[in-house]
Amino acid sequence: MTSNVNAILQRLGISKEIYYELLSDFVGLAQEKYLQLEKAAEQNLLEEIKKIAHSIKGSAANLGVELIAETAKKIETDAATGECSERVKENISVLGRQIILCKNEKQ
Repeated sequence: MTSNVNAILQRLGISKEIYYELLSDFVGLAQEKYLQLEKAAEQNLLEEIKKIAHSIKGSAANLGVELIAETAKKIETDAATGECSERVKENISVLGRQIILCKNEKQ
């Protein structure tokens, strides 16, 4: 799920232990934000969807969790079109599954 961990450690200048602590924190927050995304999608709150997806995208990219960053970017971009389409909702579901995979991978 994450790109080359050694490259990330070098780029961030942190130890592997700290990286995995950050990753654990990220997964916990991403799970919370996923639930917020689901609620926002139910209510067609496009600005909220864009804001939450942007936050997830940035955190995931910083930690090298590329699949999550890419999916969050798709959600953010699609929500910017002004319609809470089925594609947005499907990508939110995909994001939820990716977060679970990331959580399982780090254990």
